[in-house]
Amino acid sequence: MNIEKCGAGLFIHHGFGTLISAKEVGDHCSIGQLVTIGYVNNSVDRPIIGNNVTISVGARVLGAVKVGDNSFVSANSVVLANVPPGSTAVGVPAKTVWRKENS
Repeated sequence: MNIEKCGAGLFIHHGFGTLISAKEVGDHCSIGQLVTIGYVNNSVDRPIIGNNVTISVGARVLGAVKVGDNSFVSANSVVLANVPPGSTAVGVPAKTVWRKENS
């Protein structure tokens, strides 16, 4: 695990196979088993995870992307672009399928 800034309340479910190399992880985040959060081609472009984010089992969050506050990344999704706050991201590559208004 390599996190420059980690907020309070980070919960990693069954840490087996979970790799985290993020620039920042916000408060009250939940990360599932077999999740990869990290860089693509170098150690500079790492993700920023906002507050109250849930990243489900087997998901990948890669590169210099930002997952906004109160967002949800579904199981086995591959996030390669920013996820807006209050959104649900699904698929390979992940797309926003739902977004809460005024997040």
